[in-house]
Amino acid sequence: NERNHKPAARTKSYRGLTGEFARALVAMNGDWWQVRAGREYLQWGSDRSEGLILSRTAGSFDHVGAKIEIGRFALSTFQATLGPSHERRLAGHRLTAALPRGIFVGVSETALYVRDFDFAYFMPLSFFYAQQFSERDNDDNVLWSLDWKVPLRRGLILYGELLIDDIMYERDAKSGADRVGANLSADALLLVGGRELEITGGYTYIDIYTYVHGSGTAYIAGESSWRDPLIGSPLGPDADRWLARAALGLGERLE
Repeated sequence: NERNHKPAARTKSYRGLTGEFARALVAMNGDWWQVRAGREYLQWGSDRSEGLILSRTAGSFDHVGAKIEIGRFALSTFQATLGPSHERRLAGHRLTAALPRGIFVGVSETALYVRDFDFAYFMPLSFFYAQQFSERDNDDNVLWSLDWKVPLRRGLILYGELLIDDIMYERDAKSGADRVGANLSADALLLVGGRELEITGGYTYIDIYTYVHGSGTAYIAGESSWRDPLIGSPLGPDADRWLARAALGLGERLE
């Protein structure tokens, strides 16, 4: 622990020693349902490394949540606290569908707000934006995402995600920029000389004001916008990234 340096919100210092618990969870499961409470990492989206709306790179969250599965469909909901004050809260729900031919589609919505626990945001079949527009002010930060995973052929899978923070549906001289983000990537698995070659390529774009919001509801995991990680993509606003990666097995593939 550095001298005169205040520990992070989750850590307590005793003579220079600190400790942090990233995961601690209690869960109950049935054949088609799950309820849980505790601290755990959350990630939504088709990408394996990070999501645009909810990413493991934000750290773990203290939360309560539930999930039900009916046939090809799964519905999830959670409420989490952000920071030690327990005033900043993140709510989310997500519907996924496992379609024929291995196609996977997910639709997600989150709301970041500053007040006591809002039960309206814990109902999995509700529409957060409609509740905010009709019953609350514009202080809550509501985001949506659509993600997909499509196997194009054997050994080739296409991933994608579209994030909508805000869309300017009234276009005039005072309209601001749309707040969106997108990710498109592909994984290919080839057999070269008896060894497996995995190739990954992708592109991520995030608009200039995406994730930004006032009244303490910027889309960050803590309370300091310059220090705490983003809940979504770690790239942050006004960013784009090209990615190319290849991995070759050391030995021949075993049949």
